[in-house]
Amino acid sequence: MATDFLWSLASKVIGYTVGPIARQVGYALLSESYVNDLQDKCHQIGDAGQEIQHNIEEALTTEVGNRVEPKVLRWSETAAELKGEAEELIERKKKAAGCCGCVANPITRYRLGRKANHNSLAIQNHLAPPPLTASFYFPEGIATASSSQSICPLQSRDSMFEDIVKALADDSVNRIGVYGVGGVGKTTLLSQVEKQARASKEYVEVVAALVSQNPELKKIQQKIRETIDRVKIKAQQQQKNDKKNDKEQEPMTKRAVLIILDDLWKKLDLEEIGLREMEGDIKFKLVMTSRYCRVLADEMHCRQVFHLEKLKNDEALKLFANTVGNKLSDPLLKQTAEELAKKCQGLPLLIDALAKVLQNSDSPKDWENALEQLEKSDSVHKALEGLMEEKAFRMKLC
Repeated sequence: MATDFLWSLASKVIGYTVGPIARQVGYALLSESYVNDLQDKCHQIGDAGQEIQHNIEEALTTEVGNRVEPKVLRWSETAAELKGEAEELIERKKKAAGCCGCVANPITRYRLGRKANHNSLAIQNHLAPPPLTASFYFPEGIATASSSQSICPLQSRDSMFEDIVKALADDSVNRIGVYGVGGVGKTTLLSQVEKQARASKEYVEVVAALVSQNPELKKIQQKIRETIDRVKIKAQQQQKNDKKNDKEQEPMTKRAVLIILDDLWKKLDLEEIGLREMEGDIKFKLVMTSRYCRVLADEMHCRQVFHLEKLKNDEALKLFANTVGNKLSDPLLKQTAEELAKKCQGLPLLIDALAKVLQNSDSPKDWENALEQLEKSDSVHKALEGLMEEKAFRMKLC
């Protein structure tokens, strides 16, 4: 009995002492393995962090100003710190290894292995559970308002559309700019230009890319590269067909490639996204939007620049009425609608979003409540968010 107790005690003592000692020795012997594992973890958290950061930027640069929950921002900041620490340690290992590729000093190997293991565990813990992408808050109806605006003919927009099409038809103009404040409808207008261009068959290719405040240059480069490749393939195919049919058609490269770049905040280097290469042997026309005239006229050297202005009161009301349907036959609702449309400051994006909130309500009280919130709020965007939340709450009660 006493012997069993002593063996049990001895095994525990050995476990408490040998285990930690072996682990400490392992840091030195397996430091290379620990650093390699850290490198894998560094890639993982880098990819996850990039995805979350992209979502954050997209949320914060949306026309109507969505918000991101603090825990998502904190996750992103911590991920960046962990990635930075890991990269620093990996770089230290490379310097310590020198040209021979291995770290000779056992103390240095121990420290690198121990730190690499510690950092790997920290990254692993941060990635599990995965980041909460659902914590981005997009008010219902606002985030997609620009793409879901009701089709409503407005004279000012129709006139601008015709001017752009006319400029595109001018061979002496290869860069066109459209500027206006956020929410005025630049993206919607350009989507109509893109649709018309594709249907017309006047262009050998039509490609559109979102630039935004923080452009993803690699994605834009890829789109341009794929476009250039398609044009070249089409040109080669045409040459083969011409030889086969013993007749010569107008060269494919004589037709222009239409490139639409939406939402420029500053000068965009065309060479950096691959357009300089296209300029050599492929004709192209460029249509760009920005909030700032100087970006288009001075920095991007557009030959023609158009100012997309806010809607006048009559067109604002027309757009509002088009979304809510026949509700404005009620004199009380029509009177409130006129005030609501004015409060949206002539911005189609806001008008359409607000109208969507009210389109299922026939209650003058609801409409007056919406007007009251807009009048009290220092921001139309914030007031709309409040109305969206109230609408969602009521729908849950139904």
